[in-house]
Amino acid sequence: MIGQTVLWETKSGEKLSGKVTGGEKGKRWRIEKGGKTYYVPKEDVKKGVVKKPKNKMKIAVVISGRLTSYDKHYQNIMDNLVQGNDVDFYAGISTEPINERLLDGFLKMYKPIAWAISDKPLFDIDFKKEKERMPKDSAPPQNTVFQARNRDKSCELLMSKNIKYDWIISTRADVYYKNKLDYSELDPSVVNIPNGANYKGIQDKIAIAKKPLILRYLNMYDYLEEHIKKTHLHAERTLNKYLKKFKIPVKRMTLGHQLFPKVPHKQKLKVAETGQK
Repeated sequence: MIGQTVLWETKSGEKLSGKVTGGEKGKRWRIEKGGKTYYVPKEDVKKGVVKKPKNKMKIAVVISGRLTSYDKHYQNIMDNLVQGNDVDFYAGISTEPINERLLDGFLKMYKPIAWAISDKPLFDIDFKKEKERMPKDSAPPQNTVFQARNRDKSCELLMSKNIKYDWIISTRADVYYKNKLDYSELDPSVVNIPNGANYKGIQDKIAIAKKPLILRYLNMYDYLEEHIKKTHLHAERTLNKYLKKFKIPVKRMTLGHQLFPKVPHKQKLKVAETGQK
C-alpha cells in the first residue's frame, strides 16, 4: 500500500484522495495530500486504488515574483492547473523583504526543480522621472521592470533544463483560479492568455504555451530599455507592445481567476517583518 494513491471519506462526508506514506504496521495509514498529513483508520480507506489517468501530460508551472499566498493557493493550483498531471515547478523570485520570510516554506511545499532570486543588473532608469510621465492609472514603474526581471530569471531557469513539456504555465503565487483549466481549449501555435484585465493592453498575470513560445513571452526584460526611450511604462500596455513588436502570436481563452487576497504593499512588508501569514 505504501506509495499508492487511495480514497477515503472524512466524518463530514468529504471525499479525499492522497498518497500513502506510512503506517504499514499500525491501525492507521499516514496519507499525504496537498502538503498536509492525515492519519486515516485502515478500515476507512477504500481497497480500490485511484487509477492513474491515461496519457498523463507533463507540464511546468512557472511562478515569478512575490510568494504572497503561496501556501493558501497550493491546492487551488494543483486542482485547477495541474489536475493530476506530472508537474515541475520553477520560480524566478523577486528581491523583496517579504520573500525572505516566505521562501523556506515555499520551497518545502512546491519543491521546484529550479529556482533563483532575480539578480540581473537593472538598466539605467530613473524611477521618479518615469513615474511622472506615466498615466495616473498606472502602477509604479518598478512593478513593470521587476516583473520583467523576475520572468527573465524564470526564462533562464527553463532554458537550463532540457525537459520536454506538453504545456508551460507562467503565473503568480497570489493568483486564485475559479475553475479548472480546459486544456482542450488551448492552441499549441500561440501564447494562450485568459480574457479580462487588459487595461488598454493585455492581461499580464497568466500565459500558457509550448516551450519555444513561452520562452519568447518571458524574455521581455531586455526590451524595456528600448521601450522607455520611446514611451512610458505600463504593465499591460508595455507587454502588449512587446508581443506585437516581436510578432508573438496570442489567443485569448477562458480561465476564471483573481488576485487573492489583494494586500496593500505596505501590509505585505509588515507581514514580512512579523513572519505572519
